[in-house]
Amino acid sequence: MKKLILFALLFIILSSCGNNNTENIKPDESSAPVETTVKEIKDNVPAMTFGGETINILEYDRAAETLIKAQIHSTGENGDLINDTIFRRNLVIEDRFDIKINSVLSTTVIETAKRVILANEGIYDLINERIFTSKDLASKNMFINLKELPYVDFTKSWWDQQATNDLSITHKHFINISASDITATHHTWVIMFNKVLMDNIAMEYPYQLVRDGKWTLDKFYNMIIEINPRDLNGDGVMDEHDFWGLCSEYYNTAAMFSGAGERLFRKNSDDIPYVSMNTERAVIVLDKIFDIVYNKNITATAQHFIGFNNSFYEV
Repeated sequence: MKKLILFALLFIILSSCGNNNTENIKPDESSAPVETTVKEIKDNVPAMTFGGETINILEYDRAAETLIKAQIHSTGENGDLINDTIFRRNLVIEDRFDIKINSVLSTTVIETAKRVILANEGIYDLINERIFTSKDLASKNMFINLKELPYVDFTKSWWDQQATNDLSITHKHFINISASDITATHHTWVIMFNKVLMDNIAMEYPYQLVRDGKWTLDKFYNMIIEINPRDLNGDGVMDEHDFWGLCSEYYNTAAMFSGAGERLFRKNSDDIPYVSMNTERAVIVLDKIFDIVYNKNITATAQHFIGFNNSFYEV
């Protein structure tokens, strides 16, 4: 039981440490400074110590990524903001509970975790892995229900509430996202636009369209056409030397599909997932997205022109 409580404590503290709930006053349309009030949110973990016990964590090695290498692992401060913050957070946790955090980086987390779980070796106390690969372990009943851990409260602000809702199955949580998951924030999709080019043709910025609920895929497509993608050098071929309406990558199809309010899966009243993309609206949304992303006359994709297999890592 002591080990289970320690597991829960580390899980919670990694999620909540350093998290502040900031309530921003809604700004007006002017550029005047906005006053901000900050309310500190504290965890519900009681005071206890564990006599220097080592907590072994198997963590996915993100060495191929350009900015975030790890989310728990850090051997010391090196001047990198993210690494140094992780290191200092770990020290706070270690000091508070008299434990030692030992994160082992691996590119084969799932395979290793499966082996040690089936062998009941108990080598690792936690694993930190990507959600889309963790599903294999979850489907084989190799994860515990996080809601059964003491002190776990998914209503706390450091838990991603959308993920909490989407990742549960039959009201159980085997996987979740918290404030300790840096990549969940780092990998946020955005659309950037060139104000100079838009000003040249007196095109409306999309800010107000978003506020008014008028920012749609049709409007997006029309703006791309209006910016006038064209063959700059007159060689009859649209390539990296020409003027494009949009620069993107194929994987953005998934983000746009979700951004349009569609989902591959939804859940029924019993919290059981079902396929939800077989609707007329979903098909229409996908058709519109394909018209944008896969139109090689208006959209330059990283894979097509630069040859990236995965443009998240290959920069």
